[in-house]
Amino acid sequence: MTFIRIVCEILFIFAIILLAINLRFYKISVKEKVESESIHSIDLAQAIILQRSGATLIDVRPIPVFNLGHIPHAIDIHSVKSFNPFHTIVFYGELSDNSAMEKFKQSLQIVPSQIIYMYTGGWSEWLTAGLLIERNK
Repeated sequence: MTFIRIVCEILFIFAIILLAINLRFYKISVKEKVESESIHSIDLAQAIILQRSGATLIDVRPIPVFNLGHIPHAIDIHSVKSFNPFHTIVFYGELSDNSAMEKFKQSLQIVPSQIIYMYTGGWSEWLTAGLLIERNK
């Protein structure tokens, strides 16, 4: 490995650690969450961390669009019957169309033990970043 590559990998690891620490500050107490009914916006790096840590990703785009491609292990919102109240939830849609996410956000009943995030970059940002995707047949 070249020296520059090693330095880049160390900086990348350091950035991931800082983002993971930063994510902990996004979590608010149960009481504050129920009172404020807030859902926190996250960026691409935070979405990657949550996706890799096993959070439930929910795609709010139309079914045909979801079937063409989605974030690995994401669930189509139209097939969701209920949420695991002890699971972190990340929902996303298209970067350019947040109306579906807003509708979902308004219909969401916040369970006190849930931690809910909205990935604002959405599918467009994920795809542009060249990250892995899944397609339904």
